[in-house]
Amino acid sequence: MTKPIAVERSGAVATIVLNRPDSRNALNEELSDQLCEAVSQLDADPDVRALVLTGAGRGFSSGMDLAEYTRNGVPASLIEFFQNGARMPLIAAIEGFAMAGGLELALRCDLIVAAQGSKLAFPESKVGLIAWYGASRVQRLISRQAAAELLFTGDPMTADRAYELGMITRLVDRGRARIVAEEMAAKIAGNAPLSVIGSKDLLDLTQGRTVEEYSRDMKVITDPVYSSSDSREGACAFIEKREAVWRGA
Repeated sequence: MTKPIAVERSGAVATIVLNRPDSRNALNEELSDQLCEAVSQLDADPDVRALVLTGAGRGFSSGMDLAEYTRNGVPASLIEFFQNGARMPLIAAIEGFAMAGGLELALRCDLIVAAQGSKLAFPESKVGLIAWYGASRVQRLISRQAAAELLFTGDPMTADRAYELGMITRLVDRGRARIVAEEMAAKIAGNAPLSVIGSKDLLDLTQGRTVEEYSRDMKVITDPVYSSSDSREGACAFIEKREAVWRGA
C-alpha cells in the first residue's frame, strides 16, 4: 500500500511529498501523523539542512479530508504541525492548487514557490468551517482587505495575483515549482546552518514584539551564532578566498 507521505533526498535537501494524489492530497489523520513524523526525523538529521514540501499528482493539497473530519474532527497532528512547523527552513512547492488546509500548510512554510495559474483559496466559509491558522498567517503577508476577500468569499486567487500581493516568494512556469524550490533549498543548505536557523528564529521572534523586547530577547539566538566555530570559519574562508566548511557548531 502506498504511504501518504514520501521522502526523497538529494544531498542536504529533503523533499517531503504529500502522496494521496487520488484524493487530491487531502489531509487525513494518517497523512498528518506521517508528516509530523517525517519533519521531526529530518529536523534531527545533521545531514539535512533544508526541506521542500510538495504534492503528488495534479496539485499541492485540497485541504482537510472532510469525510474523515465528519467522523473524527481535525487531526491532532495537523494542529501540531500548524503550531510548530519545522526547525529546518521549509519551502512549499505548489502546482495546480492549494486549497483550505492545503493553503494553510503552504503558509506554514518559510518560503512558497508556485507555478503560474495555480489556484489558492480558503473555501472554509462555504462549508461552515474557518481557516483559523490561515487567517492569522495570511494577513502578515498581504493587506487585511485582500486577506478578508479570500477568507470571506472563499473564492480562489491565482498564484499570479498572490505573487503581486506578496503571499508567495517565487512565481515560476508550470511544471517548475518543485525544481525551483529544490534549487533554493540547495542554496540555503550551502550556507552556515547556525546562521540560517538563527535567522529563521529571529524572523519568528519579531512577531508581536516591540523593538525593545526584540533587542532583549534576540541575544539568546544571536550569541550562540557569533560564538560558534562556524562564524570564525566563515570569516577565514572569505579572507582566504575558499569555500567554507560548515560544522553546524
